[in-house]
Amino acid sequence: MAYRKTICVDFDGVIHQYRQRWQGHAIIPDGPVEGAFYALANYAKHFDVIIFSTRAENELGRKAIYDWFVKHGLNPEVLNELTIHGGPDKPKAVIYIDDRAFHFEGLFPSTDFIKSFKPWNKK
Repeated sequence: MAYRKTICVDFDGVIHQYRQRWQGHAIIPDGPVEGAFYALANYAKHFDVIIFSTRAENELGRKAIYDWFVKHGLNPEVLNELTIHGGPDKPKAVIYIDDRAFHFEGLFPSTDFIKSFKPWNKK
């Protein structure tokens, strides 16, 4: 089997709409971001896909994410290809897709930029 590169996709704010405030590891009130399941299915054909989230730092959160995917109809074949990850270590990946990331291109963001930063769904 050929080596597959790994990508990391954040859960809250990227896959899960995350329009409501944090309510606990196991409470995921909003639906999927439009196109998220299509993208995951496509990514899983080409990469090892890690779904990462601080929500998944414990078994309760990992199960909640898994159950959320089932509830919202992610194809079981795609779901079985995903790894749900949480915890203190950063998974190795060729790219991280995250709503709270800054694309570093050699220049550091200003403190004003950081203080005023809002993810796409909170603007």
